[in-house]
Amino acid sequence: MRIAFLGASSQIARDLAPLFAATSGVQLERFLRDLDTDEAWRQKTGPHTVPAARSLSEWTQRPAFDVVLNFIGAGSPARAAALGANILDLTTRYDDMVLAYLHQHPGCRYVFLSSGAAYGSDFELPARHTTVASFPINALDQRHWYGLAKFQTECRHRARPDLGICDIRVFSYVSPSLDMNSRFLLADIVRALAQGHLLETSSQDIYRDYISPADLFALICSVLQHPSCNIAVDAYSLAPVGKMQLLDHLSKRFQLRYRLVDQPAGINATGIKPHYFSENRKAAEFGYLPRLDSLSAVTDTVDQLLSQT
Repeated sequence: MRIAFLGASSQIARDLAPLFAATSGVQLERFLRDLDTDEAWRQKTGPHTVPAARSLSEWTQRPAFDVVLNFIGAGSPARAAALGANILDLTTRYDDMVLAYLHQHPGCRYVFLSSGAAYGSDFELPARHTTVASFPINALDQRHWYGLAKFQTECRHRARPDLGICDIRVFSYVSPSLDMNSRFLLADIVRALAQGHLLETSSQDIYRDYISPADLFALICSVLQHPSCNIAVDAYSLAPVGKMQLLDHLSKRFQLRYRLVDQPAGINATGIKPHYFSENRKAAEFGYLPRLDSLSAVTDTVDQLLSQT
């Protein structure tokens, strides 16, 4: 099976690349824009772990692929905020390229990395199979562009039922390759632990479902092992976790010191979302069964990150 990674410099793509490259019968090719930076990462990671990347402009000139995975996107809250409305054009431009490729190669399958933000909901309740996407059409602002980019792309995909497309909505992702300069809650936590600082974080309890690289890999593989179809599935772990539960656990496990404050902490590029996870278990129909719950995934990741500092 020949697989193309587009946007292979993203954190998730870099985490998944070694897993696909080590899979029997898979021939992986990676495509991105900044080849020099990626080669430096590859040498540091281990040049035999993943194949060298090619320029993103070359991917349609290579021998035909069986699967295209599109990871091109914002990648972080700060990046999403910086891109603003430009994320709409960016997402559409590369999605158009893949759709054109599918028309030329109808046997190729397309996996698009979507987001829970595609629901556009305030997530006062977690997403379910019956959840209706909701955007304030008369009051759109920078919090909505990222979710709208994912939503409009999914709409384009469902409008082409003859094509084999799977949109995978990732809600919260956790990995030892986390950018420690980002303003994700987990990055703030690890920085506080590594530097011995007191963590200040919002007193609002929020619930997240952190999926690990291994479970996301398993989800994608479970879809690809079934006949081609046109569908969207939500990514999930064995169970979500509340922030207060997480902080209490990390305090006991790693002696995390923290103080709750009244104002929001970090960058809320797509809104606060108190219950940002899904109870939609459509992926189980493909045989997907996660290994880890969110608390275990975060604990393992913090352990690995602290060992690297």
